[in-house]
This record gives sequence, C-alpha cells and structure tokens, in this order.
Amino acid sequence: MKTIKGLSALSVLILLSLIYFTACNDKKDMNSPANQDLNLDSPSLAVIDYTDVVNAVQDATIDSDMSFNSTLLNYTFLNSTDGFTPESAMMKSNAWLANFDFTKHLGRVLRGLNITPDQLTSIKGFAKTFHDSIKVYVKQFYNANKDTIANANLKRKAIVDSVKSGLITLVKAIANIKALNQETRSKIANNSTSLAIKAEMCADRTTFFRNIASILTADQLTKWNQKIAQIKSPC
Repeated sequence: MKTIKGLSALSVLILLSLIYFTACNDKKDMNSPANQDLNLDSPSLAVIDYTDVVNAVQDATIDSDMSFNSTLLNYTFLNSTDGFTPESAMMKSNAWLANFDFTKHLGRVLRGLNITPDQLTSIKGFAKTFHDSIKVYVKQFYNANKDTIANANLKRKAIVDSVKSGLITLVKAIANIKALNQETRSKIANNSTSLAIKAEMCADRTTFFRNIASILTADQLTKWNQKIAQIKSPC
C-alpha cells in the first residue's frame, strides 16, 4: 500500500512539473521576439526593383491594349491591410502582384533572424525611405515610356481592324500582336531613361540593405547575408 501511495505521489509531482515547465516554455515562446506580432507580412517589407517595374508593363492582346499596372504606378499596394503573402486575395486578383518574387519580401528573411521590435522599427524606417525613392522612379519610368506604349496601342488597333475587315486572319493577328509586344519591350528596355532608372533603383536597394545590415548582431548578419544572397539581382 505504501508503495502504491509513493508511486501516486511521484506521479503527481511529475505531472505538476510537466505543467509548470510547459507553462514556462509557452510563456517564453510568447514573449520571445520571434513570436511576437511583428507584422512581418507587411507590404512595406516588399523589395521593389527594376524587374517589378518591367513586369508592370502588361502585354497587348486581341482584346486589350498594352498598359502599365496601376497598383505599382500608384503604389497602392503599400496601403493594403491584406498580408503580403502568396495566399492573400490581393495577390491572386492582380496580374502584377501574382508574379511577385517572394524571395524579395524581407519578412521571409527577417523571420529567421529573431529580430527585436526595436530593430523592426528601424528596418521599417529604412523601408519607408526606400519606397519613397522607388515610387518616384516608377513614375519616371512610366512617363519615359508612355508614348512608346501609346504608339504600340495604335498599331494594335490597326491589327485588330485588319481582322475585322478580313484582311488578315485571327491567327495572324495574334502573331503580329506578340511581335508587337516584343518590339515594344525592346524599345522600353533600351530607352536611356529606363537604363538610368535601373541603375538608380539598384543603388537605392544597396543602400537599403546596407542600412539594415548596420543594425544587426554578428549572428543576425551572417544569416542576413546568406538569405539576401538568394535574391535574384536585376542589377
């Protein structure tokens, strides 16, 4: 009987210990920076580069003109309360966002660094400065190439009119519009202003990343360098 009581007492002690340590660990996890609500899915942590600007040019089709995506042009994605993740409704409903490369979202990088709330505040300050510059370059790119896009749309209309009048087949028209898109993109890429904007955007991204690196610990910096090395550079 004494043995049974001793075992029962021991079982209770073990159970209480498990509850205690589990509660402590849960509390520790909740209070650790890695598990606090740091909003690492914020749109402000998306790195916009020249590739995104080029991707914002939407090809012409038989049914639609060539255009420049308004979400990037007006930089409205920053105002979204939706998480900037591949699964968000905002991403799936927007042609430009649907093609966004998520290796360039810093939330993916920062999650592995165990950053503090103060560090994230500084990083978001750097991000605001970065985006304030990039949105200007986006407008400049659009203004530098809008006439090229407008001329392409005049040619697209002529192709569509040729189909309607029976001068060419639909198959031929589709092929002509595809060639028109390629020709127009080549003109945009070789525009001297486009090339200058690309260089400026690359320089701003370098500064942005350097500023973030300056506030990281040695361990964080090692992980940071490993992560950003995976980002495809348009520079």
